[in-house]
Amino acid sequence: MKRRSAFTLAELVVVMTAGSVLLTLAIGTVHRSLSIHRQGEQRDRDLATAARLSREFRRDLRQAAGAVLDAGKLTLSPVSGAREAPITYEVVEHRLVRRQRRGEGLERREVYEFDATAGITLASLPESGQIQLLITTQTPLKQHPSRLLLRVAATPGGGAVTP
Repeated sequence: MKRRSAFTLAELVVVMTAGSVLLTLAIGTVHRSLSIHRQGEQRDRDLATAARLSREFRRDLRQAAGAVLDAGKLTLSPVSGAREAPITYEVVEHRLVRRQRRGEGLERREVYEFDATAGITLASLPESGQIQLLITTQTPLKQHPSRLLLRVAATPGGGAVTP
């Protein structure tokens, strides 16, 4: 009788089991790395949005004659004699909406949108007369549940005080 060189059923089962374990581990690693990549992209978008918002917010406060903060809505009044209309900043969930009327019925509206875990706060600092914009984001880390993304404090009609 001639001897055949082939794999036994037991050898094939062992190899298939080892291969499926390795494939399962690889899929978990790929999934986790894609999740980390998405979080990094969202962080980059949030930082870019925060930089744009910081520039606009500082400029608006420097050019404003006064500011009224009421229930999460900031209204900046223009310098007297200016043709500009009042500018409003309003917190809506994880967005900050900037509105400015231009002419009859025209409105310039900008939406600064952050991650759904972001917290946006507009506050008045009475001791210095400044308006503060504070944006924090939640992290998945238990040791550091929230992280400061942006803090801008400025005096209406004056220069920005904090970076």
